[in-house]
Amino acid sequence: MLEPDEKTPSGWQLSPLQIPTLRSPIVVPLGGLSVGRDPSNALSLPTDHFPGVSGHHAHFFFDGDELWVEDLGSKNGTIVLGERIEKRKLNNGDVLQFGSGGPRFAVLSAAGLEGTVSLARTAFFGARPKSSIGEETVERVRAQLDLPDKLEVAQMIAGGERKNRTRLTLGLLLLVSLGGGAGYWLHLKSSEEQAANRASLAELQEEQRSMKERLLSSRSQLEKHQGILETRQREFEDARASWDSDRSSLMEERERLVGRIETLANKKETTNVDLDVLRQQLEETTRHLSLYDPVNLEQARLREVARINRAVVMVEAKEVLKERTTGEVLYISEDEYGFADFNFDGEGEPLAKEASGSGFCLSDDGYILTNAHVVFKEEHDDQSFLDLADEMDFEAELQLTVTFSGNSTKHSAVLVSYIRTQDNDLALLMVEDAFEGIPTVGKLSLLTPEPIGGTEVFCIGFPLGRTVMQQGETVIASTFRGIVSRKVQGYLQVDAAIHPGASGGPVIDGTGNVVGVVTAIHPVDREGKASAIGYIIPIAAAEVLWPFD
Repeated sequence: MLEPDEKTPSGWQLSPLQIPTLRSPIVVPLGGLSVGRDPSNALSLPTDHFPGVSGHHAHFFFDGDELWVEDLGSKNGTIVLGERIEKRKLNNGDVLQFGSGGPRFAVLSAAGLEGTVSLARTAFFGARPKSSIGEETVERVRAQLDLPDKLEVAQMIAGGERKNRTRLTLGLLLLVSLGGGAGYWLHLKSSEEQAANRASLAELQEEQRSMKERLLSSRSQLEKHQGILETRQREFEDARASWDSDRSSLMEERERLVGRIETLANKKETTNVDLDVLRQQLEETTRHLSLYDPVNLEQARLREVARINRAVVMVEAKEVLKERTTGEVLYISEDEYGFADFNFDGEGEPLAKEASGSGFCLSDDGYILTNAHVVFKEEHDDQSFLDLADEMDFEAELQLTVTFSGNSTKHSAVLVSYIRTQDNDLALLMVEDAFEGIPTVGKLSLLTPEPIGGTEVFCIGFPLGRTVMQQGETVIASTFRGIVSRKVQGYLQVDAAIHPGASGGPVIDGTGNVVGVVTAIHPVDREGKASAIGYIIPIAAAEVLWPFD
């Protein structure tokens, strides 16, 4: 330890607070005092007792008669009166700490010891003041100030010589003994602040725990999608390698057959039967090889589009009003003056709310998959219709028809089930008069992998319904080629030309697999929509109403 000398201005010193291994005050020399765990410091704090103290933690220096402390970029900081500082002037009675939870010292000046010293309450933060001075308190103060073991309190108070150390001891004792007055109030306030700090700390810890859980969940999802992407990439590479290998094998086989035929054709003993067999093999090999031609591959994709196109239907939904007791349908016509005339006599047209969309046939028994909003329009779309039904005590009856692409015959259909939530919008219909040879999309699997970004897809449906040009009563589905650009909130975004009326239509990949259902167009404002940005529901979402085992 450093000892006071004549070069120390005003007798500044650091008095350890509740540090069992360090009891004697440390004098701050005129040239300053460095503190840290490194042995080269003037005040070296050993690592085993003070692990939170940095190697070169802080430096004390003088500016005239003023004592300053500067943090040396320590890891845990230098704290004065509970505040982490970089550089600060010190006052008599300040309490400083090296790192949170590290050793604490009271800063004392001989010039300020003529009266009672009031240490900042952070010196005893966390320790409840007692209402009287007990032996334990006296021993603690005696140990902190390095007083003789047998020095009595009465001697310190009544002694003839008022030494600075005695005055300091009396000040500390008075501070500790004021348990029922201002000191106790400080304790209560400190306790309240501690409680508030603990509550804030608990909230912070809970928020950190929640953030950690979300981070782990996001990381898990990312790893899952990364794994799926890597698997598909490997599958693609394997398929491409297999494709190249098969194509090379077919080319080698064709060359071998051509050479064999030429060789046998030049031999007199060769029979026509042998040549015919080889020529048939060559023809079959050439046919297989043609399947690897890019032009033929494109033609194969278009054949799949045409096949699915035949299974797409225009769905027309109509809600009519029926008198609740008689079941008669309400019609509307115009009288001779052009005014609306309501009747139950079948004159004019049924008063109805109508909508149309697209769908596609799943099976020979006539199951149709479409969007729920194609079947049920939003209530606010025709509020007057609903108001009339309520006022006249009518009930609404849903009437459904479907017309297959390339055909003009309307087939009655019934609603089997539907789901309409924020995450799903699907309905299952069934053709009432399913006929032989009904077009279907063929084999469809709910386990078909979702197409990744950049995958080419085809959206098939009836944009704008019957309002666009048709071949008389024959309806023809339109096909739009697009690209899957991303997945957001459970939907796949498709950059393709999609318009109202296409909702409910199938989305297929290049091999004819149904991968989703068209469901929405991205809105721009109240007046317009971004028709080139659409959203589809992955086919796996149809599991909730899937009619097959």
